Amino acid sequence: MIAVLDTIWKAEQRPITLRDSLMKIYGTESDLVKEQQAIYEKNHIVNERKVKNILDKYMDGLRKKWQVNVAIGRYAMLFNIQIMKFDYNTCQ
Repeated sequence: MIAVLDTIWKAEQRPITLRDSLMKIYGTESDLVKEQQAIYEKNHIVNERKVKNILDKYMDGLRKKWQVNVAIGRYAMLFNIQIMKFDYNTCQ
């Protein structure tokens, strides 16, 4: 489970980190920046589905509470991944 969550986390964060670094160098309208944003958006859709499947499969008791946060968007989803990764029992 930790390996899966790490993979999801990296797929979500790496393009964001690269995009932000490239923005500082080339500006927000750079093709390189747009490329990383497109990668992030593609990964995010897949990652959201993966997280929902994990929640449905392994955390049925907390599913409703977590599912609301997952549906909110990327920051809530990433927050939930961290919570799951570090084995907290509740989500605030």
